[in-house]
Order: sequence, then structure tokens, then C-alpha cells
Amino acid sequence: MRLDLEAAPATLLAPVIADARPITTGAELEDVIVVLAEVWSRDFSWVRERLGGHQEVPGYVNIYGA
Repeated sequence: MRLDLEAAPATLLAPVIADARPITTGAELEDVIVVLAEVWSRDFSWVRERLGGHQEVPGYVNIYGA
């Protein structure tokens, strides 16, 4: 598969704009887990187990979602 850059639509060549936000609460982390499970059709409860406790320790970890 190839993309002819001379004929590519401007939207494909525009810079990517992402809205990265901090995930600061357990509820926000749960939202991320729901999205991951829907997208990948797998169990992502390990994310809660791995990051949930770290998130409660001030200054230990910063989690972001885009």
C-alpha cells in the first residue's frame, strides 16, 4: 500500500493534534480501562492493579491519556 503524497488530502498531511490530559483519580483510571477493554476486546483489570495503588502515592507516578 502506498500513498501518493502529491495527491494526498490535506487532512492526512496536517500536524497531529492530541489533547493529553492527566489521569488523576481512580474514576478516570476506570474510564481508561473501559476504553482499553472496548478497543482491544480484552481484560485490562491489571491496569487498575498495577497503577491504581501508585496513583494514590503523591508524586510517585504521573499518568496521562490522550
